[in-house]
Amino acid sequence: MLNADIANAMYQCRVKRNDFVTDDALVECILQAVNKDGYCIVENFLLIDQVQDIKKDLLRIIHETPKGRNAFEGAQTQRIYALFNKTRSFDEIATNDVVLKIVQAVLKSEHFQLSSVVGINIGPGEREQPLHRDDGKYPLPRPHNEVIVNTMWAIDDFTESNGATVLYPQSHNWQDEERPPTTTTSVLPNGIFQSQGQGSAASLADKVPQMQHSTPQKATMPAGSVMFYRGSILHGGGANTSSNARMGVILEYLSAWLRPQENHVLAVSKSIVKELPRRLQELLGYNVAPPFIGYVDGRHPLKSLL
Repeated sequence: MLNADIANAMYQCRVKRNDFVTDDALVECILQAVNKDGYCIVENFLLIDQVQDIKKDLLRIIHETPKGRNAFEGAQTQRIYALFNKTRSFDEIATNDVVLKIVQAVLKSEHFQLSSVVGINIGPGEREQPLHRDDGKYPLPRPHNEVIVNTMWAIDDFTESNGATVLYPQSHNWQDEERPPTTTTSVLPNGIFQSQGQGSAASLADKVPQMQHSTPQKATMPAGSVMFYRGSILHGGGANTSSNARMGVILEYLSAWLRPQENHVLAVSKSIVKELPRRLQELLGYNVAPPFIGYVDGRHPLKSLL
């Protein structure tokens, strides 16, 4: 993409990867949108053949995956947890240079790791997911430095009717009057998640008055696209009123000094981790955040794989 074209694309929430001559130009454009609106959709990030191979692999897993246990997971939604223990389809995607440059720029640190990594298959009849912020699970006073960058990979087309993610643009800049609306979940002894302070747009509008003056957007995008979005943006999975399921995959990146949502050190077999590229090993928790958070017996955790 030429410099003049880059200027025209700036602050747009939707671009196409093949419109850019260099990855650096693409990164610059994505960051402009993510900083202004809180998210950016990049179409055609993956090749169609690659998407088809990924979907075939995920369908192999989804047949053994139960539906959700609560309103947040979704009664008609299947979620593939421990993804890197079950498939190699996202090894290269998770360590893609463009993705990692975006994460590092938004988090303002080279020290980060994977947190929530989930395949999400929203089935027909699913209701809209309670609105939330991904960083709401951490008791951090707002505003705070960004600690999460999320990526949603479209394995199917995301449409108005099949569960495309609903977002409130620029909500990462809102100053909430109360903490509860953005608190995510607590875990009960039986492993079932219990919502705290989540709900529909109507139920949150009084507590988050900015919502009354904001128009939510549905992140429609063709298969092979990816959406980058900040952990502080208000969003939720859309309702699926269509007759087909909608498959997407979340790869969430988290500042390394925080505990990840999923414990990948336990979720991914050590025999599998040993065969993975070093950068992916680090992203799965085998890292040390400065000055010395995460060591094992006084040594770097990668040495435990030897």
